[in-house]
Amino acid sequence: MFSMIEIDFDQYTQKLSENNLEDSLEKFRNLLTFVKEKYHEDLKILSNNIGKGKEEKGKSLNQNSYLRKEQTSNSNILNVIADEITCPISSEPTDQLCILKCHHMLALGNLKKLKQKICPNCREKIEESDIRCLPQNSIYKNLKF
Repeated sequence: MFSMIEIDFDQYTQKLSENNLEDSLEKFRNLLTFVKEKYHEDLKILSNNIGKGKEEKGKSLNQNSYLRKEQTSNSNILNVIADEITCPISSEPTDQLCILKCHHMLALGNLKKLKQKICPNCREKIEESDIRCLPQNSIYKNLKF
C-alpha cells in the first residue's frame, strides 16, 4: 500500500526511537495510522461510488477500467505524501527541503551544490535571507488530510 515511502517512514520511526523521542514517536505512529485508515475509507467510498454509478445506468462494470480507477485512487494519497518529501530537482525523498522566495522547493543538498545562486526552475536570484529550510519532521507534521 505505502511501499513507495514505507522505508522513509520506518527510518524516521527508527530515528525517533534512537533519540528517545517517545512522545514524537507516538504522535507519528498515530498520524500514520490515521492516514492509512483515511486511505482505506476513501477507497471504500470511491469503489462504492464507481459501482453505484455503473449499476444505476444499467451497465456492467468493466473490470479493467475498475482496476485502473482503483490504482489511480490508491496513488492519490501516496502522491501527496511523496510530493511533500521529494526534491523536484533530484526527484528523490529528502530530509530537508528549502523553500525559496519564488516558492520553488529543492533539497538543502542541491541548494548547496548550486554554483550560481539562481533558482533552477525560474532563474530568480536566490538571497540567503529568502531561504526557508524545512526539516523532514516538519513536513510530516504539517501533512493535512
